[in-house]
Amino acid sequence: MRLMTLGKVRLAAGALLAGCLWGQVPLTDVGQDGIQPALVSGWRARQTTIRRAGPSPRDFQQPSGQPFPDFTYQNGALIANANFWMVYWGSYWTSGQGLLERKHFNSFVQSVAPSAGFTGLFAQYQQPSKPILAGAWAGEKPIADSVPAVTVDDSAIQNQIADWITASVLPVPDANTVYVILPPAGVDVTIGSSSACDSFLGYHSAAYSPTGSFGRYRYIVLPHQDCGADLAVDGPVMFDGMTDTLGHEMSETITDPDGFFSTFTAGWTDENTGMELADVCADTSATIGYLNFWMQKIWSQTGGTCIGPVSGSPSIHLTVSTNANSFGGDTEVSGVADVMPGYPATFTLTTDSILPVSLSVLGVPSGVTYSLSQPTVTAAAAAALQISTGTSPGASGTATLVATQASQRAQFQFLVVPWIQVSTVNVTQTAFTATGRLYTGAITIHNTGSQPIGPTILLACHGLDSRILAESVGGANNASSIQNEVAPSGDATFQFASGMLAPGQSVTANVAFSNPYNLAIDFTPQVLVVQSAQPCDISQTAATNVADVQLMVNESLGAMAATDDLNNDGAANIADVQLVIDSALGLGCASAPVMR
Repeated sequence: MRLMTLGKVRLAAGALLAGCLWGQVPLTDVGQDGIQPALVSGWRARQTTIRRAGPSPRDFQQPSGQPFPDFTYQNGALIANANFWMVYWGSYWTSGQGLLERKHFNSFVQSVAPSAGFTGLFAQYQQPSKPILAGAWAGEKPIADSVPAVTVDDSAIQNQIADWITASVLPVPDANTVYVILPPAGVDVTIGSSSACDSFLGYHSAAYSPTGSFGRYRYIVLPHQDCGADLAVDGPVMFDGMTDTLGHEMSETITDPDGFFSTFTAGWTDENTGMELADVCADTSATIGYLNFWMQKIWSQTGGTCIGPVSGSPSIHLTVSTNANSFGGDTEVSGVADVMPGYPATFTLTTDSILPVSLSVLGVPSGVTYSLSQPTVTAAAAAALQISTGTSPGASGTATLVATQASQRAQFQFLVVPWIQVSTVNVTQTAFTATGRLYTGAITIHNTGSQPIGPTILLACHGLDSRILAESVGGANNASSIQNEVAPSGDATFQFASGMLAPGQSVTANVAFSNPYNLAIDFTPQVLVVQSAQPCDISQTAATNVADVQLMVNESLGAMAATDDLNNDGAANIADVQLVIDSALGLGCASAPVMR
């Protein structure tokens, strides 16, 4: 399970350890490193994780006072050919931003699950008569039924899965079946008293099946990261943070599918802590953009470190860590290079190889430059890769870091996202009022230009004293807003992900700051957006082409569902067709910057 921090909120010890009723199954895992939960009868104790616990990105470092990981096989089930059913719950996933996200998540599982690089991570964990082979995207199940409330508990999710199986909405599970449940944006997932908006990023579990000879089902829950899961830190949108979490849970489901399910024994767990393979590697440096996606590493018992999938030779070991993100002080490891003028993204490249590994970079998007501190890297000498942008960056794109050693070659892909400053806006603030140490007020962004901006708008407030901490951000008007972390310099950033901001339209967010020293709060804001043509890639083939033009024509003529209103004018029409044509010709997807 992946857990997180939000401001100063921390998961209480044992908070996820709720009582087990018949037909309900406790969590398959309860985190990674940090707080030791209380033991509960019939359960194997695990440790909860505090995501962002370290001051900077790292590869594996043994936690102070804890034994070195020692993973052993507990004789439980492993999944040979995991078939992942993507279950999109609610109408959110049928149009607009939800449909765009749905295509991205499908593409992630379609690409990663059957790949040799991902499957190869588990070769050392196979057992006689229990192989771990290629997985698959089994299909998608969009379910238009509304989520019954704005908060849904794991027990209700289990009951709903059972109902869907009984009604043949979901296939009867077998030993390879894994349901991936995706509640819509705006819905919080809880496990007892713990909330996805406060405490965790995702989890996997198991429960009894109401039908079928296998008798149980496995499932992953991927809450939408629209409340508290630091979207802007994980990338300019929630895509990367959610696929990173999904890869984490897929790895643990394959190697410990039943976990705490008391009727059955566990698979692979750490003998000392009870953690799973992805838990000990949370917040470590990532494999950058495997198959164009960000992949968290998992533990290698044979290697004694965290490893990630690579394309090409697995004998080339290269770790890519983020030293500094574009928004000063942010140290989150990411498969994304967020860059803006004056704020380059820097990656540290290290290897355990004694022989030199040659480095090169291909496919950097237009308007973006890179520099390597040295052409090779060895175990004794790290290298730095810096990605920078000028004042007129192009669209987002995928760059490739190529590592070569003798005849061996490996590629690491990552997304380059150029942010640009928007001048056609007016930012105002209300007076802040103090209640104890908490200062509250509101900020409003008004689009004074003639073109829409968004749908992701990032408001960066500079000049805040480093002793002022952003506590929370709440949306008003049409804003779905998110708090990003406060940098050591006192900067704070806020992300609005509420759709295109039309000319003349305003968006407001209520904000709160911890201000224990009673300091003056003076905003010097910058408004930033990310420019990309990704929405025009309707078929999600990594490039806009004639197939996308045909799909857009079909939508505008009513020959297929009109789900791609690219310019947000209320209909799929000839204007959207023109945008796709422009994109296919390399002219950009829209006249205004849009989210990838």
